[in-house]
Amino acid sequence: MAKNYYDITLAMAGISQAARLVQQLAHEGQCDRDALHTSLNSLLQMNPSSTLAVFGGEECNLKVGLETLMGVLNANNKGPGAELTRYTISLDGA
Repeated sequence: MAKNYYDITLAMAGISQAARLVQQLAHEGQCDRDALHTSLNSLLQMNPSSTLAVFGGEECNLKVGLETLMGVLNANNKGPGAELTRYTISLDGA
């Protein structure tokens, strides 16, 4: 069975987006409303037609998550990026 890296990337972006929103709420007391809407609605998708459909059918709905994922993959082990990396990895392993 071939791996679909596009769908894997979307799923990882969804996890990264949730982690970033939690970090924003914890540190700033607020977060990106559109990203929060996308993340919360993804929990309600029971029979999506595709991975992208889980997130509203548009890649732009995962902008925060994709940017966060890139940051996590490029981060060093110090500072706020390290906190986000640890949190994202803990979500992925759950």
